[in-house]
Amino acid sequence: MDHFRYLDHTGDLGMEIYGDTPEELFEHAGEGFTHIITDPSTVQASTELEISVDAADMEQLLIEWLTELIYQFDAHGWLFREYRIQSLDPGHLNGIGRGERYNPTRHPIRTTVKGATYHQLQVIRSGKRWKGRVIFDL
Repeated sequence: MDHFRYLDHTGDLGMEIYGDTPEELFEHAGEGFTHIITDPSTVQASTELEISVDAADMEQLLIEWLTELIYQFDAHGWLFREYRIQSLDPGHLNGIGRGERYNPTRHPIRTTVKGATYHQLQVIRSGKRWKGRVIFDL
């Protein structure tokens, strides 16, 4: 089963994310984000970085999670190949990103992402699986 798929969106890029659990959905959202900005196979999972975010609900938590990943790349050069959610409830997420700092000779930039938006934002349980949708401002 696919973990995520991209959606055409005028001037932006959408992504639908899938997981058997909410934790898996958020891990797959991280993977999808990495695929947008670079080829994950070029990133070594050599360093762990703990990432914690708070929000009012699951939709906002998805935005905060992705916003933190964007910030870690933009401000500190972190690229992550692997994600693991350690704890998750509707108001808090604690996870680990495994990766390394950006190296322009090894990490080709595919697309730059300015932010994750609330437009068409969704996190729902769909049958036995979880589904999310987010639109990125490019």
